[in-house]
Parts: sequence; C-alpha cells; structure tokens
Amino acid sequence: MGKSRVFNRQLDPKLIGAKITRLRTEAGLGRKGLADAMGVAVTSVRAYEIGKVCPEYEHLLPIAQALGVARESLCIYSFSNIGEVLAALNSLCEDYGVMHLTSDEAQGPCCLIPTSEFMVQLFSDWLSVTEQVRSGRMSVADMLSWQDRYRQSYSQEDFPRRCSFELKDKRPEASGNAGFSARLLSKELPALRKQRGILQGDFANLLGISVAKYRRFEQGRQLPDDGLRHRIARQLDVPASSLVFYDFLNPLQAAHALFQLSNMMHWVPRRCTVGKSTMTCLATG
Repeated sequence: MGKSRVFNRQLDPKLIGAKITRLRTEAGLGRKGLADAMGVAVTSVRAYEIGKVCPEYEHLLPIAQALGVARESLCIYSFSNIGEVLAALNSLCEDYGVMHLTSDEAQGPCCLIPTSEFMVQLFSDWLSVTEQVRSGRMSVADMLSWQDRYRQSYSQEDFPRRCSFELKDKRPEASGNAGFSARLLSKELPALRKQRGILQGDFANLLGISVAKYRRFEQGRQLPDDGLRHRIARQLDVPASSLVFYDFLNPLQAAHALFQLSNMMHWVPRRCTVGKSTMTCLATG
C-alpha cells in the first residue's frame, strides 16, 4: 500500500468534499472552472466533492491554490469518537509543542497550553481574531476564513520527534506520513503483546494472518487496515483508538488539525492562569 494512500486513510473524504464544494461556490467557480485551474477532468472534481475519492496529498495543493486557501486546511481528519480525539491530542502534545492541563493545574477548565514558539504564536494570533469576533469587529465566517488561510513559518529542528524522522529517512514530507505512524505502532504493539506473554507466531494465528504479515506491523513497515486494527485491539484487550497514531506531517498541518478539533469540541482561545503566570490557552468556551 502506497504511503499517500495510508495517509488518506486518516482523512474524511466526505468532509473534504463538502469543504471543497463550499469554497468553490464561495469563490464563484463552477466544477469546470476548478477542474481547468487544476488541470484535471471535471469528473475528478465531482468525485472529490461527493466524497467518492479522497484527493492524494500532492493533489491538494492545486485545489488549495485555485480556492485561495492553505493546503493544510483541506486535510480534514476522521475523528469518529472521543478515543480518536484523545489520540490526536496525544500526537499534538508529543510532537508539536502543546500541553494538556487538568482543571486543577489550569486553575479553571481543562485546557491546552502552547510550549513551542510556533504554538505560542498560533495561540496569540488565534486569540486576537477571537477577540475581534467577540467585539463584533469580525464575523464568525471571517474567522473561519482566517483559519482556512492560516500560514506560519517554522523550523524543523524545533520539532525533533516528528521532523527528525524526515531528516533521518530523507523522504519527502508527504510520503513520510505512513512511515512515522507505522514506526510509532511498531513500538507499542510488541510491548502490548509481550505483556500478555504471547509469541509473534501465536498472535498471528489468533488474528488469522501469516506471521510474515504480522511481523511487518512490529517492524514498522506497514499499518493494519481498520478491520485488522480492531481485531488486534480485541485480542490485546485495549481500545482500538489506542492503536491509532495520527501524523500531522508538520507543525502547520498540526495547527489546522487543532482548528478542526476546536470547532468540534467547542474550544476557544482565552487567558488562563498556570501557577503564577497568565498565558493564552485553549479551553471550553
């Protein structure tokens, strides 16, 4: 399975299609106009918009350029349950400089605080826009448009766990996605299996697959499909979402994933007190 295809498995083609349709309509473009701007057939645009086909990562760039938005805003993830939301938050915290605080630590509602320069700037920009919405100087639609166009430069060296994988493997950013997610699973899977005292061959038999196929998961060479992931989770007696490792590719993509999560979970930027410091955080509005 190609790496871009594995990346697409983390995305929601229906939501992506609906967003492309909305942005195209707002831009006053017909399907043919978007197809011509992209250099593809009208049937391809239709397949994207009805959610029949999920665009490949590299194809999102000409769509975004034609619609005047950031490519990252079109990467809409499939967060189908609270377990997957928590898995996404774990990735943000581990890889991109966000910390999750309890209500006691935050002296208020549970919240997320930025710990990297990139995220500090994002939260600051986001709070400024949110305050304009609250004061009536900006509409909610304008805020969502700002999110769709949000860009900020970053240095790979500031995100060592994720970006060191790209630097070490010398792969293009888009193609590194499957490898990084598979590598994280390869660390978790054998640990869970060994905790239960099960040999590789016996576990493969329980799953009804060959040892060679199962070994690829523990070697970080492949990710199981959703059905097999659920079977693995049942045999290990863990939630299936605990075997999901979201890879947001880069800090900018992580920022847009955070926009998506905040809109789902009704989080808003606000001032919060942590210890003796006041800082910008994300918390329930």
